[in-house]
Amino acid sequence: MRAGWSGRVAGWFAALDPGLARWRSAWAATLCLGVALLAEFLVSSLVFPGQGALTAMLAGGVAAMQGSAAVLQRTASARIRFGLAVPVAATAGISVAVLLREEAGTVAELLGFVAITFGAVLVRRYGPAFAVLGLVGWTGCYVSMIVRPPVSRLPSLVCAEVVAGLCIVVLSLTLFRHRPHASLRHALRGWHRRTELVFAAAAGLLERPGRVRRTRLDRRYARLSSVALTVEGWLADPASSRNTGHAAFVRERLLRSEAAVDVIVESVRRLGGSPGTAGHWVPVLRLLARGSDEEAAEEARHRLESLLAGPEDPAWQTAVAVLACVRAGRGWHEADGHDPAAGFTPVVAVGPGGALPGMAGVAAAVAGGALPVRQAVQTTVAAALAIVLGMPVSPTQYYWSLIAVFIVLLGPATVAETVSRGLHRVAGTVLGCLVAIPVTALLHGNPALVIPAVLLSCLLGYYLMPVSYAVLVFFITLCVFQLYDLMHSYHPGLLPIRLAETALGAAIAVLVAWVVLPVRARDAESLARRRLFQALGELLEEVRPAAGDGCLPTLSRAVDEHRRQFALAAAARPLWTRKVSVRSGGYVALVAHTRRLAVLAHDSPHPVRATQLSHTLSERREFPWHEWSRADPGDRGVARVRELLDDLAETAGRHTKAVLSGRVAGPDGAPVVAATVTAVRLGSGASRVGHGDSDGRYRLDSGEAGAHLVVATAPGYAAVATWLFLGSGRCTKADVTLARDDDLATKT
Repeated sequence: MRAGWSGRVAGWFAALDPGLARWRSAWAATLCLGVALLAEFLVSSLVFPGQGALTAMLAGGVAAMQGSAAVLQRTASARIRFGLAVPVAATAGISVAVLLREEAGTVAELLGFVAITFGAVLVRRYGPAFAVLGLVGWTGCYVSMIVRPPVSRLPSLVCAEVVAGLCIVVLSLTLFRHRPHASLRHALRGWHRRTELVFAAAAGLLERPGRVRRTRLDRRYARLSSVALTVEGWLADPASSRNTGHAAFVRERLLRSEAAVDVIVESVRRLGGSPGTAGHWVPVLRLLARGSDEEAAEEARHRLESLLAGPEDPAWQTAVAVLACVRAGRGWHEADGHDPAAGFTPVVAVGPGGALPGMAGVAAAVAGGALPVRQAVQTTVAAALAIVLGMPVSPTQYYWSLIAVFIVLLGPATVAETVSRGLHRVAGTVLGCLVAIPVTALLHGNPALVIPAVLLSCLLGYYLMPVSYAVLVFFITLCVFQLYDLMHSYHPGLLPIRLAETALGAAIAVLVAWVVLPVRARDAESLARRRLFQALGELLEEVRPAAGDGCLPTLSRAVDEHRRQFALAAAARPLWTRKVSVRSGGYVALVAHTRRLAVLAHDSPHPVRATQLSHTLSERREFPWHEWSRADPGDRGVARVRELLDDLAETAGRHTKAVLSGRVAGPDGAPVVAATVTAVRLGSGASRVGHGDSDGRYRLDSGEAGAHLVVATAPGYAAVATWLFLGSGRCTKADVTLARDDDLATKT
């Protein structure tokens, strides 16, 4: 059904942010910051009059913004513990800096800061919650180095951190409740919207073939797998679905839908070379792009009836794949159609905010499991160098190089990622400084204008951070200069100092990452590729023995996840060192062929599958799986893998048996004796033909199980096409009613 304008807007948001993880994180940070600023102002004005509220607002607001990760925890108890731990960590950082400076001097304060830097990074080994708390403690120490409060102001700062923690707890228990079922629904909506964007790009390619439109289609198509994995991650939460059987049902439906999209994209690429035929399919794809699935299916049926070509024709494949895609997209949350007791083993789990894991796991394996220790050593060495080299540039503003060093080294796992993050840091700072000049002149340090501008920058920065880290730096730079203006510390000389210190810090971070305990991107890429081929080998082993069918969708999704990890590792390398096979999408096509094999083999009877697929694999023993897990097979090797997967899929399809029977009648219920019923299997293209007897009954024996297009025709009657799924080893009954002439025929 075509959605209204509100549904379309919601679909766009879901496509940009499947599961709305970015939107939730951005609003959590913005609301925690805004509520904390207001609370800090009121408490400081009432409890600590005469000391000024600005310093407390700065310290408490930053802690609340960073500690907003507490609202993303899954249980109320975890949120309370997290929220109460935030003021403890922030107070520890502030107290160490203030007491060391007052009791032992600036040198002791700097040494204490270096020690806190090491501890703040080292605690990341204990999980995401400790990573955030370490960041909060480090930021507390860093803020105290900037504002340099005396010991007499320490009680007001501690009070500010406590207020920030209470604000986090209250917001996490009221406005931000954990609703995984809603996140799963949004992720599925994001999947549908992403497929619509793929169909729109496919229609554009058929209308005006060209390199630009083909590239657009390839990019949108490659991004589909990340949305499917996001759905997989939310299914890992037991509260997101009714039971494990429903989770397995959604995964299988999504896998079938994705396999149908694979066929459509591949067929559209082939249709691009036939302008006359391609134009007929643009309206069908446009209907799919608008969400009019039923209308698109009806158009596909009409075009399929008029086709004279066979299953090898791309137009025929497009029609059948459109029908398969529409059918697979129905009934995601229906109560029937699945076994509640079916098992479900998630392949990937999303983080507390709903984001997929990065490549830190691959990098940690390369580093021998000691990645946080390496990062702690790197950050500590870089912080010490930033102090020594940053003070000559600016004795009062050297801390800009410190935060650049810390942030650049905190997230990346490899040297190449560190280089990319450093460049983004510098680029975002340059752009932010240029825009800060007119914005500061416009706002004039007016709190009524500056505070909303800071909150808006926080919202946009957090929401757009996954798009580019430079965008977050840009908005943070705007916030910083507005706060300087609010404290009456802004002057034009700050801009070149900020740029110089940031560039120095980024250069130090890159140098240290390159020299001190480095993790090379090529090593991470090699390990990710090895894991990808190992997962593919496990799937190929599973299609042979008479094991449970439920393993195949799981293993297929595992191949998809390892392909994503491999793409992340390959993308982290410099452009001139990346392999052509990665950029050309060969591995994306490989995973698509894997899905096709998994769907077909899932529908195959086990004894036949074990015999026939083992025979096919034994004929293709020249494939060096173990060698390819150690070295890049290249484009030619990946193509050979796809050929093998095609052979296996055809073998699985040929030996999947199912029976279709029923009765063909006219509009008055009388049997149609001369009726012809044709069933065509999606994927393999195998077809069966049956004829009605004197009572109009037909039977098609020894056919393949799986998704079929069934077409019934008879002289003097309008043909009718319908979509059926034939179960393995079962007889599916389907009675068909034909209308005379051009009347509509309906399946009964």
